[in-house]
Parts: sequence; structure tokens; C-alpha cells
Amino acid sequence: MWNFGVLKNHLIRWIAATCPPIYDGWFLTERYGYKINDRINYLRVELAKKLIRKNYLDISEISNMCGFSHRTYFYNVFKKIEGISPAQYKNEVLPYSGS
Repeated sequence: MWNFGVLKNHLIRWIAATCPPIYDGWFLTERYGYKINDRINYLRVELAKKLIRKNYLDISEISNMCGFSHRTYFYNVFKKIEGISPAQYKNEVLPYSGS
């Protein structure tokens, strides 16, 4: 199963392969048009969406597994990226899940 440790390792390898070490943050913004935190949060939300589709974990458990220390921050980041809340996403992808 995916967890934030695996995601973090993947992200570190991607950054190391993509960016000169001195200019990591600047280089990502210039080359790709987003900040490192935006990329990290995007990857966290992608992981959360995969875990939500598995349908056996609570949203708060998923937020912790994806590296969010506060459920409210997870909710805000998820909604900013996806346009809907994690619960709404779960109801859309699992309409008969009973949640």
C-alpha cells in the first residue's frame, strides 16, 4: 500500500533528478510554473484519492497517511486542488458506499 514515506522518497528522487541543488525552489517555479509545496500537496492529494477509492479508511486516517498533521488543512488543500471536499469526492467515486 502507498504511504507518505513512499511518496516522499519518490518526490525526493524526482527533485534530485530535475533540479540543480542550489536553485531547487526557484528552478521548479521557473521551469514548471509551480512551487515545491504546490507539487508536494498535489502528490499528497493524488495519494489521498487512491486511498479514498479503496473505501476502507476514514478520511481522517487518510489525511494522516498522506502527511497532513491537521484534518482541516487536508480538507482545504484537497478542496483547493480538486474543487470539492474529500467527503464529496468519496461520495462521487463510491456513490453506493453508504458514507
